[in-house]
Amino acid sequence: MAEASLLSAFVIIDFTATDTEKLQRYGAAASPLVARFGGEVLVRVVIEPLYGTTVRHSKLIIRFPDRESAVNWYRSPEYQEIIPVRDQAMDSQFHLVS
Repeated sequence: MAEASLLSAFVIIDFTATDTEKLQRYGAAASPLVARFGGEVLVRVVIEPLYGTTVRHSKLIIRFPDRESAVNWYRSPEYQEIIPVRDQAMDSQFHLVS
């Protein structure tokens, strides 16, 4: 198990919802795509800053089997198609950690 996690890649999303209805639409469309590329949501939380300033209020961490799977998910035509909804639903930053 430890060896598999060393090969894993993580997409870390920091966001603040701006339109909850569109966020639900985006989530419903994005979730099956994440799964199709072998991803699984590890963490979905509201951020409570203990020190310092937090620009965004929520965090989502998705683990993919490897970097290639994460990049292929993000760059897939199906995911690219829902980005306009994502951008209307939330103010966000996406980070690839691999």
